[in-house]
Parts: sequence; structure tokens; C-alpha cells
Amino acid sequence: MKTKEELRERIRRDLGYPYVKVEVSNDQIDDSIDYASHKYSEWATGNANEEVFFTIPLSAGQSYYDLPEGVIEILDYSEEAGYSGGVNQLFTVENYLYQLGYIPHDLGQSYGNFISYHLALDFLSQMKRYMTNRYTYRYHKDFNQIQVIPPPSNTLTTEFVLLRTYMLRGAAHPDWTKDKYYQWLYDQSWVRKYAKELTKEKLGHVRRKFNQFDSIGNSGIKLDGEQLVQEAKEKLENLDEELEKEYVFEGHGDILIG
Repeated sequence: MKTKEELRERIRRDLGYPYVKVEVSNDQIDDSIDYASHKYSEWATGNANEEVFFTIPLSAGQSYYDLPEGVIEILDYSEEAGYSGGVNQLFTVENYLYQLGYIPHDLGQSYGNFISYHLALDFLSQMKRYMTNRYTYRYHKDFNQIQVIPPPSNTLTTEFVLLRTYMLRGAAHPDWTKDKYYQWLYDQSWVRKYAKELTKEKLGHVRRKFNQFDSIGNSGIKLDGEQLVQEAKEKLENLDEELEKEYVFEGHGDILIG
């Protein structure tokens, strides 16, 4: 399926249409598709979204910065991107440990080994607990922006903030568009199955309201509303477990600069 309309019609057919009347509207099916798509995009880490690191240059007096399209979450901020070279990097804890040989450039050197390397990393991690960042960062998800507090004041050097993010699949590529992403997303079997079961549950609630009705020549006919609701709930639970176990994996993040 390349469009929402195609997926909608596929769900109707999966529920028995046109041989069976499916008493749900297009809007109800679209709501199910939207919910399934959003859930998959948010939680299928490493599949529907991927970890991406990128830096943003900070400008003097500017507090708000637009983020690339496709960012869905900020996981971490770091000022360790530092300055754009220069003497500022000479007087850091990392450089001091490097000069002592605790963070060797080549682990094959006589004074460098994995034990000292990991001890140094543990030390740096502990140091960060007692050292504050120069800035406070606030992520405005609705506007896809970060806010830097206070605004940088230094105009002589270029500062950067390093962001660790989740971005929609492929969003780091320059030719990526949301249309292409949704064409891929609507073709995923998990999204189709989840949207179908959500629609089935809604269909069951509709039929459950008319669990038993009498009409001329149709006395005592019972609809399968309760059965559809229970069946949909069970399959939705199974799909939630499937999403957690099979569609989430740790991948290596891309790094974008500037």
C-alpha cells in the first residue's frame, strides 16, 4: 500500500467487504490507521525511527533553533561538541587525561590499555555529575525547536551543541520526504494488522449495540459484536508484544554536522 486510501480499502476487504457489510466509516478506519502509524513510528526504534547525532551551531543572542524535519524526540544534549578548534580544547579534563596516557590515541601504545581507558571513562562520567552545562536546553516538540537558555553571548568563537535524537526512518538523507516515509510506513505488515484490529474492535462495538434484534422474518438473529471486540483485544495485545520484541533493535546512529 502506498497511500492511506489503499490501506483503508485493504482493511475493509480483510474484514469481509464487499460480501459482508462493514459498519464503520472511512474516518473511523483512518483514525485506526493514524494511531497504528504513530505507535509504530514512535516505538519501532531502529526500524521506523533511528538514532541520529547532529550538531547545531549556536549564534550570539539567538535562543530558538529549528531542528531538521523528521526529528521525533531529543534524547540528550551535550556541549562536548565544544568550540570550532583553537586553544579552548587544550584546557579540558579529557585533554589532561589524554596527556597522562589514560585515554590513549592508540591502544597499542605501551602506556595505553583497555583498563586505563575504561577507568578514565568512568572518571569522566562521575565528573559530569558535579559539573553543570553552560546552557540549559528545552525541547519544544510541537514546534520542532530547541531553546538555549541563556542565549549565547560570545561572538568571537563558534559554539556547538551536540544532540542525540530519534528521527523518522531515512530522515537524515537529503532526498527524504514525509510522503516517501508514509509510502513505506503504510506498506508495513504490523501497521496494517494493528489498524485492522483497531477497526475490528470499533466494528464490534457498533454491532454489540444491536446484539439481538427482531425484524420481519429475522426473529432472534444475533450479531457477533462481543466476539469481534474480544478477538480484536487479544490480537492487539499480541501485536504490542510483537512490536516490543521484533521491531525494536539498537542500531548505530548517524552523525550530522551543522
